[in-house]
Amino acid sequence: MGNINDIAVVNITRQSKTVSRVGFGIPLIMGSNCTFAERVRAYSTLSGVAEDFNTTNFEYIMAQKIFSQAIHPAQIKIGRCGTAVKMKVKVTPGTPSEGDIFTTTINGTAYSVVAGAGDAVADIIDDLMTAITGGAEPVTMTDNATDFDIEANVAGVDFTIKITRNISILSTNEYNEDASDAFNAIKEEDDDFYFLILSNRTKAEIEDVAAAIEATTKIFLACSFDSDVKTTGSSDVASTLKTSAYERTGLLYSENPEDAIDAAWIGLMAPKTPGSATWNAKPLSGVSADSLTDTEINNVLGKNANIYDTIGGNNITREGTVASGEYIDIMRGTDWIHVNVQADVYDGITGQDKIPFTNAGIDIIRNIVLAVLNRAVANGILKNDPAPEFNAPDVANISNADKVARFLQNIGFSGYYKGAIHKVSLDGNLSV
Repeated sequence: MGNINDIAVVNITRQSKTVSRVGFGIPLIMGSNCTFAERVRAYSTLSGVAEDFNTTNFEYIMAQKIFSQAIHPAQIKIGRCGTAVKMKVKVTPGTPSEGDIFTTTINGTAYSVVAGAGDAVADIIDDLMTAITGGAEPVTMTDNATDFDIEANVAGVDFTIKITRNISILSTNEYNEDASDAFNAIKEEDDDFYFLILSNRTKAEIEDVAAAIEATTKIFLACSFDSDVKTTGSSDVASTLKTSAYERTGLLYSENPEDAIDAAWIGLMAPKTPGSATWNAKPLSGVSADSLTDTEINNVLGKNANIYDTIGGNNITREGTVASGEYIDIMRGTDWIHVNVQADVYDGITGQDKIPFTNAGIDIIRNIVLAVLNRAVANGILKNDPAPEFNAPDVANISNADKVARFLQNIGFSGYYKGAIHKVSLDGNLSV
């Protein structure tokens, strides 16, 4: 089968540091609790999702967050990755001092222990495991001496977990199918989506999918609650993604993983016209802001990851970047231009008997491209001053070989991103 690149080749270089036009704002949730045989299903309502998933499945929770935003996509898709797995996390208490309180909250029930004189980490682990065992949580624990695992008893029945600041946590459950293989299989069956989110939060799977999506025209918004993301360490998932300078993956750090904040963020932003909005400073419905220290905030943002923070009494997203440091709205706006220039040039060539290889014919291509760039200006992607430009050689200067091959090349276009203001510094002078 032929490819649109056989007719319309578009290469765009961003000077700041393909999907169908219909599916450009469609998010896809990849998860392991799918009971259907096909790789992908589309849903336009939450009730439709409820027909295929339990309300405790994270795929359902993510869909709920998407559909609960004030403005949300008309359609979402859910893609299958393996079969149901048991949620599992590794919990590591810090070194205790007498009187320290260590709390692990599972499914809303808090289990607390108080460090006694001479207690070591192993004692805190024993006491926490005893406290949790005395509850009614559907989990099983394993003592690893310096940390302990909490694993769901039933595959597909996840639990929520929160910890106090003197405990660190790491997501360790993985899909039983290679995540990048599943992503590629999903694309093979249905490539008509733009945003990707995962039901799993493990470092290995985030990195696996981030590498796979880099060669596509899609955006992966990953979410991690691994405690090492907010430290100065360099082996965490945020640091790894930043080192790889991925431009198709943005990471969101959240201490409230059950809120599915990545789904909420995409739910709000996906229906917005590319270029019309920055992803920074956005309030989200149905999610809680983290209570991070200034040091932790600087650590997360310094790794080009994102957070949901409280500023001026309002809960807002920060900063709206992918792992390379580029802004998500720049990436999406560039993709919009790429997809629309390619599609419109294709439509122009196939929609008429022929475009002559003359200056008049080149002007037809020029007008098609400039029409897209002018729409990009109207959408807020590009500036109108200076206006976008189209450059092409005079037909007299084009080689006979290209004319015989009927290949118009060495043409291009340029424009300047409109950007956005995220921060303001003002100097005032008041006098009587």
